Amino acid sequence: RQRGIDRTEKLVSEARSGGGLWSWALELKGHEDGYSFDIYMKLVEQAVKLRYPPDLDPSAGRVELVNIRESDGWLVDQQSWGSGLTYVDSFGDYRGEKAKAGWVLNREMAYVYRSLATHHNPLGIRVKEFDRTYNPHTDPGTMFSLGGPVADPGDKITIICDDSHFPGWEKIEFFNGAQKLGEVSAGAEPAITVTLDPSEMVYCLTLLATGRDGSVRTCNPMHFFVRDPGLEWRTDEPVSGFEGVKTNAGSGNAGKEITSTAPDHDDTILVAYGLTGEMEAQFSSSDGKLSDFWGLIDEEKDRNVLRQRTHAADGAEFNFVLTHDCNMTVRAAYGADGI
Repeated sequence: RQRGIDRTEKLVSEARSGGGLWSWALELKGHEDGYSFDIYMKLVEQAVKLRYPPDLDPSAGRVELVNIRESDGWLVDQQSWGSGLTYVDSFGDYRGEKAKAGWVLNREMAYVYRSLATHHNPLGIRVKEFDRTYNPHTDPGTMFSLGGPVADPGDKITIICDDSHFPGWEKIEFFNGAQKLGEVSAGAEPAITVTLDPSEMVYCLTLLATGRDGSVRTCNPMHFFVRDPGLEWRTDEPVSGFEGVKTNAGSGNAGKEITSTAPDHDDTILVAYGLTGEMEAQFSSSDGKLSDFWGLIDEEKDRNVLRQRTHAADGAEFNFVLTHDCNMTVRAAYGADGI
């Protein structure tokens, strides 16, 4: 792991000294997806906005991207990640050796870089109305989707700061990229309510909290999308299975046959098992505990997993990306009082 970190640092350093418009950040994590996923889409949004000519149609032929000068960007101090707040500044105002600083596209990206790159952030950020979209196929669920939640333009959302590890703050500022959404002062609840701007495609939320001693701290970023009402997300195309040979050379499964079967949306059979009188009595125990019976049910066969994407009623209103808190595992048993 350290070898990869050292090689990355050297690569970016040499690229910057040669005029490369590069930067990097080191997240304190393992192999799971990290908060870098929260800034990817903000980077795409900003790159398209700055480099893509708005009056050209790519279907009509080649499009020349708008050139960006080094002096148009912002610089980031890649040696200040452990300082409490990573130093970022415009190219002209940057204090330090510019050739050794990391380069980011603009002020928007500098703000979200600062949030991502700063180590040991004491603050947390979340949205009351929805959460990150986690990958349900990992255990214990350390990976989350690049897609992120999707909200509707004009929605009112509540952005909440978890300040439990930074008590005694004087001021908390809330940002989308570099755009300040609002602030609260000491004594108020650490939260604001905002109305989502239809012109925004990607929100990347960050915080800055100022302590009584003047210190400023931040949080890890959180992103989500604002839906385009003119686009339909549902597709009626069937999901097909796959048959072939694994090609991941070097792994233990390389060259082996692989077959996957598309989910059967009509397979909704749920077996209900009978309870003995003793087991059923446990369901109404005063301590509220469930019967040990549930531990006997076969995890592979005797349950249904209901997912928002595939099992919602026809015509139901729901978010096609936000599934983390909308899935349900169902087991069934019956006794003298019914199922």
